[in-house]
Amino acid sequence: MQWQAGIRMGTAANRKGLWPAWWMLGDAMRHGTGWPMCGELDIFEQINGLMEGFGTIHCGQKEGGVCNEPKGRGVTTTIPDNEFHNWALVVDRTSNNWQTETIQWLRDGAPFSTVTGAEIGDQGIWSTLAHSPFYMLLNVAVGGNLPGDPDASTESGYGNMMEVSYVGVYESV
Repeated sequence: MQWQAGIRMGTAANRKGLWPAWWMLGDAMRHGTGWPMCGELDIFEQINGLMEGFGTIHCGQKEGGVCNEPKGRGVTTTIPDNEFHNWALVVDRTSNNWQTETIQWLRDGAPFSTVTGAEIGDQGIWSTLAHSPFYMLLNVAVGGNLPGDPDASTESGYGNMMEVSYVGVYESV
């Protein structure tokens, strides 16, 4: 299964306290399973306007565990410019073996991280991440623990936008 979107960020010089993101939360959250046990897959996040895109997994227990909570298990890739880029997450279950199945992050078709079930090392947690339903969220958060609060230098307006040209979800049959 593949989730893909064309996203670009604004060009404001100071974006302190801003946190644009495209992410998925495990549907189990809607049915009483708490975070991070429900699973979270962050496909793209940008913090404070830095020219880095983050991809992160959140899973399991709230402190520590295989996903290093509350920080999560994540990687970064450089954002080359403020033009549209295609961000994608691919869950590949074709091996039919949870240990060799993969979750892979891509920017403009190039992989920047891959995690296998064997790396997670827990079949139940892997099942939550790779075999359970998720719902998508696209948002620009303002303030919070990770980006910190905006300050007087944070610019407002169009320069701080997150623009989405499309979102696609693809499933092989």
